[in-house]
Amino acid sequence: MLLEKYMPKTSKEIIGNRIALQELMNSLKNWQKGQAALISGETGVGKTLAVRIAAHELGYEIIETGADEERGQKDMTSLIQASRQHSLAAKKKLFLLDEMDQLESAAAILQLISTSEHPVVLIVNDPYDKKLYDLRQRCRLIKFQRVRTDTIAKFLRNVCTKEGVACTQDLDHIAQMSNGDVRAALLDLELLCAGKQRISDIGYREHSSSVFETLKVIFKTSSLENALIAMNNAEDPEELHRWIAENIAEEYDDIEDVAKAYDMISKADLFHARIIRRQSWSLQKYFFQLSTAGVALAKRRDYNKFVKYNRPKFQYSRANGLMKHIAPKLHVSARKAVVYRPLIKKLSNDQKLLAELGVNREELQDFK
Repeated sequence: MLLEKYMPKTSKEIIGNRIALQELMNSLKNWQKGQAALISGETGVGKTLAVRIAAHELGYEIIETGADEERGQKDMTSLIQASRQHSLAAKKKLFLLDEMDQLESAAAILQLISTSEHPVVLIVNDPYDKKLYDLRQRCRLIKFQRVRTDTIAKFLRNVCTKEGVACTQDLDHIAQMSNGDVRAALLDLELLCAGKQRISDIGYREHSSSVFETLKVIFKTSSLENALIAMNNAEDPEELHRWIAENIAEEYDDIEDVAKAYDMISKADLFHARIIRRQSWSLQKYFFQLSTAGVALAKRRDYNKFVKYNRPKFQYSRANGLMKHIAPKLHVSARKAVVYRPLIKKLSNDQKLLAELGVNREELQDFK
């Protein structure tokens, strides 16, 4: 797969953002206790990859957490304790906290930064979110930009040359439609070369990939990495779960592939039920990965046919819009607020709660 084959292994192989990468390197080399680096930039510009490569080249052991890990004061205790300790092998540590946009409370992160004996790096899309105000005061801001179209086109031409693929004007179109996302450009090139999409099917990449683009990648790819990237770029992974379930039988022809894909969906549903019942947010990663990567790898062969994907028969668009309205009042992201649906509906008789959330009982009838 092109995405894995041309994934940068060294800082010299990273496409674009040379100045930002050098700032990151300098920040780690000159790190002082009580400081942290806050890296910002849109999805797909290489923020996390740059940190991993920089850590490797500077000899750091990287300890990484994502949005599916709990970051409250209680849950951060073990991480804070680990940041105060030195490795028995005397290897340097670097603490990387990704997807800080979904942060609920900055208190534990501030404590981590204040007491850590090792560098801390935070990654966020929008560094000027009001909930990050206190963190910004303690961090060195490093901005990663979208990669230039001509830089991506040049990179794609080099890939085509190495792969023995004829270079055409299609590469300029792919680069332009990628919206500065090198991974998206490689995915489009791979699907195009494999005959799984036409050049006319490649549309402009918005900040978050449309559900149709995401479905196309998940159903057409045989790569775990590609499927996970598509999942991470999805605006609402729980809604994506319903889209995937609706279209499995449309995409896959082999009955065993269909059965295995639905088995992945059923296992994802089990984890979703446990999340709601136990309030165990750390299980989210299994729910998302089973319903996306699990389905992508369920097939035994590739399907090159064109499929017009159907919307889920049971729509939750009104409910999702309502949750986006409620999310700020719950002090969580819209993505995480979705799992509160059953609880909110159960408390729909509490007029005080409804007033605080700014909704009425009738609106909650959309919740399933």
